[in-house]
Amino acid sequence: MRRRSKKPSRRLEQREGGSNPVTPTIGPPPSASKSVSTAPATGGKVFRRPGVSDEFLTAAGCAHVGENECLKSFGVRAEGIAIPFRHANGSPIMVNGLPFARVRLYSPTDSQKYTQRKETGIHIYIPPTFVQSSKGSRLILVEGEFKSLALGEAGYTALGLCGFTGAARTLTGADGERSHALHDELVELLKMHQPAQVVFLGDSDVVLNAQFAVEAAKLRPLLFASKQFQFVQKFTVAKLPLDGLKGIDDLRFEEGDAFTDCFEAILSNGYEVPAKASSTEIFVTLLKREIEAVKRLVSDQGHEGFRDRTRLLQSAAQLWNESSAPLYLKPLLADVLGVSKTEVAGLAKDAANKKQEREPSDAKPKASDNAQGSAVDLPNIEPWPETVNGAQVLNEVSSRFFRHIALPPGATDALALWTAHTHCFEAFLHTPRLNLYSPEKGCGKTTALDVLASMTPRPLRTESMTSAVLFRLVEAWKPTLLLDEVDAYLNDAEELRGLLNAGHKRGAKAYRCDGDSNTVRGFAAFAPAALAGIGALPGTLHDRSIVIKLVRAKPGEITARFDSRLTEKETELCAKLAR
Repeated sequence: MRRRSKKPSRRLEQREGGSNPVTPTIGPPPSASKSVSTAPATGGKVFRRPGVSDEFLTAAGCAHVGENECLKSFGVRAEGIAIPFRHANGSPIMVNGLPFARVRLYSPTDSQKYTQRKETGIHIYIPPTFVQSSKGSRLILVEGEFKSLALGEAGYTALGLCGFTGAARTLTGADGERSHALHDELVELLKMHQPAQVVFLGDSDVVLNAQFAVEAAKLRPLLFASKQFQFVQKFTVAKLPLDGLKGIDDLRFEEGDAFTDCFEAILSNGYEVPAKASSTEIFVTLLKREIEAVKRLVSDQGHEGFRDRTRLLQSAAQLWNESSAPLYLKPLLADVLGVSKTEVAGLAKDAANKKQEREPSDAKPKASDNAQGSAVDLPNIEPWPETVNGAQVLNEVSSRFFRHIALPPGATDALALWTAHTHCFEAFLHTPRLNLYSPEKGCGKTTALDVLASMTPRPLRTESMTSAVLFRLVEAWKPTLLLDEVDAYLNDAEELRGLLNAGHKRGAKAYRCDGDSNTVRGFAAFAPAALAGIGALPGTLHDRSIVIKLVRAKPGEITARFDSRLTEKETELCAKLAR
């Protein structure tokens, strides 16, 4: 909600619905040579990628693929947009007998938006216009294939990194000493293009991510220490403004024909990294440049503000052991967060511990680790990339409930509105509880929660819950609580009922002693909740609820049974609601 939003340019609006594709008006037209146009047919489907025309994506070989087609062509079972990687001469990069491609998933999560065949490694993505660029100009290294395509179509020389950690590798010697080296493919492309300036371009939020500064600190000496890159005269770090759009492809979509002027202004404001600059120095420099915007973000008392504060503190913790890092970070973060310098170290340590608790690990657990179960992962929804018609989306959401559940008059619209509310509940003073109750079993309560789970953000389904679990999950994730079988446990759980009562109002917190020092900490309780069970809810919780009574469906009343494995339409509607 904080990001500025502008009406898309007319040129890009015409792409909606897949009709009348438009020839790009910025930069050189895509090549029609066989080396870049051997993609499978898209079947008439538009790509809906911001900042890149369908024609340019097709010229780059991108294609919509289903699971079987993707498995046959690229060795990975996935549904999405396949992005084949090619050498500069246009020939495909082959790995173990199959072309290498990454697939942008139709149903991405925070933890996984792309997939590729296992053990195929990291490669550098080359837009089809790269070979047209002249030597001695500027080369932009950007995170992601679509971002590099957006820049390539706009007439810039760009390469896509599979994550901004993809430019340099970390090597460990026999003695355990670590060193760094540029990716072999990047070395060859640098020799081919011989740029006078290399720009490491980040999204708007990299100012909160210390890893971007770490990678920049690796790249600078690798470009200048080797005699083979004597043509490089300048290494610059640039990023989009923190209070603007996230990525360069988003910016091109929004700015249209004004993109070049806007992007050149961003590049001219880049930070030329000095020799021997540490990760901390780069991170602090970028942070200071946008100090007021950072303060606004972290002062937000909602979920996003909490997330941004946590990211900033985790970045500080990542850099803390660098030489002189505390000297730089303590006064800066104290100013940004409005705390004392002595508190900064403790806050950074707490944030780092939370990150370790939440991040999955491929390593085997230690013998002393007795933790059971699996880690909680409630992915955010990526908003639909194009403008949507809100009334139309709500009608479609309403129809999904009507399709699968027998409901009283008006209930499908109430469910659609509550579903939309879960995507923006933090903008409200209250989040009413949704009570799905019935006089007997088999009335569709569980199915209703299944449909809700497919169209709400960070859905948390459970048939059992304690108060301690509830407020910790709400503090960490801001989930949509979908509680089933509440008649089996809620009447006897007074503390849990109290939290669900209080959590309907913005600002509600639970206070507990936490940690070895028993420090009193506040945990958020404000989150949307749907409760399903037989019979009515306890009085105070009932008064805070939108109540929908369910009865057994009559023969022929339900159009189709809900299958949680087949939710492509619901996933699309969820993304549109998020937009």
